[in-house]
Order: sequence, then structure tokens, then C-alpha cells
Amino acid sequence: MEPPFTNLEVTFILLAFIMLTLFTLASIYSSPASEDPGTYGQILHSTAVCN
Repeated sequence: MEPPFTNLEVTFILLAFIMLTLFTLASIYSSPASEDPGTYGQILHSTAVCN
């Protein structure tokens, strides 16, 4: 029986999955943009409380 994907295709599928996971985690654990337009959101620490 022939495998459904080649090794190169599996590599690209796994790479896309890992990138999607990283972007998802970054969007969850980063704070919203601040009021100051010159700064970007900070990464939240485990002790931070969101209000």
C-alpha cells in the first residue's frame, strides 16, 4: 500500500502546523496594544492578572 503523502509533503504539513500553533500561542499570551502608538504589546507573565 502506497503512503498518502511523500516525506516532503509531510514536512510542509508539520511546518505549517507548528507555525499556526506558535501564532496562536503568541496571540493568546500577548497583551493588547497599548494606548501609546509608539509601543507594542508586552508578553504577559504568569503572575499578571488581566482586568
